[in-house]
Amino acid sequence: MTPPVQQDPADSNCVHRLFGRFRHRDHRYEGAAIAFGAKLDVTLDLGEQSMIYGATYAPGLSSQSPFILKAGEPIGTIWGMKYLGIWQEDEAAEAAKFQQTPGDYKYQDLNNNSTYDSGDNQVIGNTNPSFTWGFNNLVSYKNFDFNLLFEGVKNRDVMNWAYMVASERIDFSQLITLRAAKNRWTPDNPNAEFAKMGNSNRLNALSSHYMQDGSYVKLRNVSLAYNIPKSILSFASVKLSVSAQNCLTLTKYKGYDPEISSTSGSDTSSGMDWFAYPNPRSFSFGISIVY
Repeated sequence: MTPPVQQDPADSNCVHRLFGRFRHRDHRYEGAAIAFGAKLDVTLDLGEQSMIYGATYAPGLSSQSPFILKAGEPIGTIWGMKYLGIWQEDEAAEAAKFQQTPGDYKYQDLNNNSTYDSGDNQVIGNTNPSFTWGFNNLVSYKNFDFNLLFEGVKNRDVMNWAYMVASERIDFSQLITLRAAKNRWTPDNPNAEFAKMGNSNRLNALSSHYMQDGSYVKLRNVSLAYNIPKSILSFASVKLSVSAQNCLTLTKYKGYDPEISSTSGSDTSSGMDWFAYPNPRSFSFGISIVY
């Protein structure tokens, strides 16, 4: 049985559409922009369970899924520890309470028991974008047609475990390939992005450290077509076209493609990059003949 989904009356979905059309002699322009924003809270009756974990995706890295279903939280909620940075030398006494030393990763001790355990897990992300939009336009001049299709999403969290494996020394992968991973903590480099090298730095895969912003703007399609005049070919209507798909992505995401997920399109567990294959960039040429 599918649990009921209830929307908070204070929240609402909104769709904005903007259309435009212009024609003047040999010029023609048509454009359409659509923006969609949604905030959806789900209420689930989980019986005796407080929450349900999603599937696991990285054997040997974590036996627990970063995705959960929890009453009052959206589908696609990411669950784990909140990353606070790296223990510094002036925090050595406090770090020792956690059996850690300066240079180790630091997380929020939510239950104040001076150890990192399941009681420190909390909501750290949401794989659902708060805003999506698209813009499509067609410009015609004489026998030429030019089309652009842009798409984008805002505020979509992605758990980038591929980035983690490329930057950390872990049991099944000790070949660091990320150039940025040279920026590791030492007493002389306290503001480093990564903890000190070694298996003792208390790396936790289920934390917000490797959760990244998956917002993006994509040029989904661009095409150019030419309609051969009847004065040249009078026996048919002939159109030549060339197009490109996924040819440009603007994002701060530190992976191949912020749009893809290793979870096969699952609504409850989307937003996992475990070496997912990116959307391919493709180019095509076509000819249309109408007699």
